[in-house]
Amino acid sequence: MKFVPAILDDSPQFVQEELDRFATFQPQPERCQLDIIDGQFADNLTVEPGLVHSLETHGIKLDLHFMVVEPLEWLREIRDSQTVDTVIAQVERMTSIPAFIDEVKNGLHFRVGLSLDLYTPFSTLSPEVLSHIDTVQIMGNRAGFQGQSLHSTALKSIQSAAQAKAEHGYSYDISVDIGMNPETIPEVESAGATVAVVGSYFAGAEGAEHWSNLHE
Repeated sequence: MKFVPAILDDSPQFVQEELDRFATFQPQPERCQLDIIDGQFADNLTVEPGLVHSLETHGIKLDLHFMVVEPLEWLREIRDSQTVDTVIAQVERMTSIPAFIDEVKNGLHFRVGLSLDLYTPFSTLSPEVLSHIDTVQIMGNRAGFQGQSLHSTALKSIQSAAQAKAEHGYSYDISVDIGMNPETIPEVESAGATVAVVGSYFAGAEGAEHWSNLHE
C-alpha cells in the first residue's frame, strides 16, 4: 500500500507551506495530490491548476485531482509543467472520457486517472477506458471536502475495480480518497486498493508522526 498526502485549500501560500511540511516527512513522500475544485462540481473552491508552475515541490511529484465541470477545458493551464505526474478527474461532469484520456496522455504526456464519486458505479468505466488509464480513484465519500468518514459503498467499488484488474490484466493503481486513517486503510487494502490518499490524518503538528507510523 502506498500513501499519498493530499492538499485541499484555496490559498496558494497554504499549498506551498504544506509542500514544505511534507518535504520534512520521513521517508519523504514521492508524490502529493493537489485538489482542484471549481465551486460548481462541489460547493467548495480551491486554488487553480496554474499554480503548479510556481510551486517549490522539493522533488515531490504532483497528482492533480480535478473536481470540476469539463476537466478537459482546464488542462491548458498545466501544459509543460515539470512537477505534474498524474492528472485525475471526476467522470461525473466530463462530456468525453476518451477525449480527456487522449489529451492527458498524448497531448500533455502525463499519467492519467479517472475518479468515481461515491455513488457512481464502477461500470461507468468501459473495458476500453480501463485499458488506457493509470489510476482508478474511488472516493470514500462525496467528492469535494476533506474530513469525511469512509462510506461502506466505496468498498464495493474498490472490489469491482480489483476484480476487473485481476480478470483482465489491467495495470492501473486503485486509489482511495477520503476517510483514510489507520483504521480504514486496512479495510480498503483488503478490498483491493493499492494507494491511500490521506488528507486530514496528516494535518497539523502530528502529521509527520502519523506519516511515520503508517509506514511502520
